[in-house]
Amino acid sequence: MAFTAVCASFSNIIWAMLVFVFLGIFIGFWSFQILHKSKWYFYHNLGLTKLKLFKTSFFINLLVAIPLAFVATVLYILF
Repeated sequence: MAFTAVCASFSNIIWAMLVFVFLGIFIGFWSFQILHKSKWYFYHNLGLTKLKLFKTSFFINLLVAIPLAFVATVLYILF
């Protein structure tokens, strides 16, 4: 979400939400790979692959971003 706030300061809120949904997931996985590399074993031991984690995270991002984008668009139009 902090990445979205930075993007929103340089462009409008709609582009920031699109960046959050489509680019934020890659940045999150890349930073997790660098900062918490040993924690992948924890997820692997639970039976979760990186692809399954990626798909789940992307779906959750969509579920969060769609209502937020709608509210942000309405507020942008009204004010």
